[in-house]
Amino acid sequence: MKTFNTYFTNQENLQEYIAINSIVDSSSLLIQIFSCVYKEEYIAYVIVTLTNLLPRAIIIGATSDGAIKDSLVSKESIVLSFTQFNVTALKLFAVNHVQDYFEAGVLMAQKLIATTTKVLIAFANGSLGCGDNYLKGIASIHSNVVVAGGLASDTVGHNKSFVFAQEYIIFHGAVGVALNFSTLC
Repeated sequence: MKTFNTYFTNQENLQEYIAINSIVDSSSLLIQIFSCVYKEEYIAYVIVTLTNLLPRAIIIGATSDGAIKDSLVSKESIVLSFTQFNVTALKLFAVNHVQDYFEAGVLMAQKLIATTTKVLIAFANGSLGCGDNYLKGIASIHSNVVVAGGLASDTVGHNKSFVFAQEYIIFHGAVGVALNFSTLC
């Protein structure tokens, strides 16, 4: 397993970064987007750019009040994190139009967690739901799986927060990816 982090600036720089770091397009490539940019159209552009360059990769992300790269917090950038797994299988699920975050957690766990699941990475819209209830919903189905991720946030309530998976941008919901295999690598 290898992880590479960069800022998104434009397609040309991203294409060069992918080539320099020998990032290989595969269904075992996880791309996480942490965006301090709240413009839905721009996020869609970033996702399309990534999809054009790495069409088999799994993409998830969330808006953020601060994105961390190289021990620095940025409040105006988009951080991309590429994790290339060797034999770990990734499974993606998104739930939209959530009214009850406990039930969203239950559904996420039911759809994603298998006997070989080691980790669940999940992002939920934090400004509209309760993260604790979401985690309780996941744990009510599978309490032995490590859950990592976060709640999408905005800059002190001035923007709409959202999460995204592949080409879907979700304002009232959650996204998750299960990491499946006997060992993570």
